[in-house]
Amino acid sequence: MPTARIDDTLEMHYELDDFTPPWEDDAEAILLHHGAGKSGKLWYFWVPGLATDYRVIRPDARGFGHSSPIPEGYRYSLSGLANDLRLLLDSLGIEKTHLVGETVGGPVCLQFAYEYPDRTHSLTLCGAPYRLDRLPEHFLHSAEIIHEQGVEAWATGNGDRRFGDKADPEMVRWYHHEMGKTSARTLIALFDYVPTVDLTDILPHIRVPTLVFAGLESGITPPDDSRFIAATIPNAQIVEIDGAPTQLHITHQDVALPKFREFLASL
Repeated sequence: MPTARIDDTLEMHYELDDFTPPWEDDAEAILLHHGAGKSGKLWYFWVPGLATDYRVIRPDARGFGHSSPIPEGYRYSLSGLANDLRLLLDSLGIEKTHLVGETVGGPVCLQFAYEYPDRTHSLTLCGAPYRLDRLPEHFLHSAEIIHEQGVEAWATGNGDRRFGDKADPEMVRWYHHEMGKTSARTLIALFDYVPTVDLTDILPHIRVPTLVFAGLESGITPPDDSRFIAATIPNAQIVEIDGAPTQLHITHQDVALPKFREFLASL
């Protein structure tokens, strides 16, 4: 498994899917960032549609997937997670990347684009909130639920908010089982931090081209929040998808992926 040594406490696992012509060395990079309780593996849906033209990086954030467990007492922060990504890019010799974040991965990418605009080609948000203190009640009590019932039960319990009721049931079960592999300690530490996150003040200062996907049936990120992001970031546009739940990049990838490629081609 490929890993990058970020610091003394983190060996960051990542997947690098690159099927661009090997005699060409100018392919741009796309970094796909997962949400809470997930890993880069769960972005695999987009890899076939991107990896023949771009170098596609799917990291496991600190404490998630196959990356190192968090140390005792570790406190998450968006700046810390963004810095982990910067150091990963350094280790891969990648100067700039297109960033794509889904759900809680979106705020991580927002923070990265704010702190490291010179390392960011573009920013794309999929069902991503900008204020985590306003998540639905179930999510704000996640630490308690995870402690009592476990991660997979927590993931399954809020699955309707994630996928709605029209997604392939077998895919949904697989997805939640994969989420269940996340350490309870990691998720509890993350959700201890979540209620403090409000990125309202940084949105006007994000200067990179930005694409915002809004699922009009999202049970986690209200469409009006996505509209606010798109209206507040100076160089942003929005794609609203009828009938799409929060995980629109999966359930409606036939719409979202071509729109994303169109966005990249326009830059």
